[in-house]
Amino acid sequence: MAKTPEAAMQLMLDMWKPAVARVHEEVADMQALAQKEGAPAGFKIEPWDYRYYAEKVRKARYDLDQNEVKQYLQLDKMREGMFWVAGELFNFSFVPAPDVPVYHPDVKVWQVNDRTTGKQVGLWYFDPYARPGKNSGAWMNAYRKQERLDGQPVTTIVSNNSNFVKGKDGEPVLISWTDATTLFHEFGHALHGLSSNVTYPTLSG
Repeated sequence: MAKTPEAAMQLMLDMWKPAVARVHEEVADMQALAQKEGAPAGFKIEPWDYRYYAEKVRKARYDLDQNEVKQYLQLDKMREGMFWVAGELFNFSFVPAPDVPVYHPDVKVWQVNDRTTGKQVGLWYFDPYARPGKNSGAWMNAYRKQERLDGQPVTTIVSNNSNFVKGKDGEPVLISWTDATTLFHEFGHALHGLSSNVTYPTLSG
């Protein structure tokens, strides 16, 4: 924790010069590639060119085929990996809860417990597949927040929602590296809610 505004500002200032220097290095790589590809004299890489040429530099240097990576990123295995990380970092265990009501057959629920005490921490809903009427993208919801304002502990109910294309029966769902990163990112929001330990609901999550 930064603890003070001055410390937070100093952290950003300390990062600023190295970050700017790295940007200059990356732009120089893009400029060199553009010239190699026959860019006209006087052509200069502008901020709106960054994503286009950054991808070209990445491909030229690493020749990474995202489709080749997908075979190692099976959705069910990624979920197991998330559970493992949550266990190692937060001491959580995830137990399937098939008797908990769901709003769609594709949605699955796990009861989240403290691995040491066995005490229930909350419920985690996973809604991974696209379907008509569902919002696009990926996000986390908190259906109920952790709190104990009235003296009785209330555990949280959170969900992670994605829009992966559901495979045929028996076929694994393979996702991209970017989608895997997003999946872990959104799961982090769920872990934030599951880790909440406050009295007031306004401070929960």
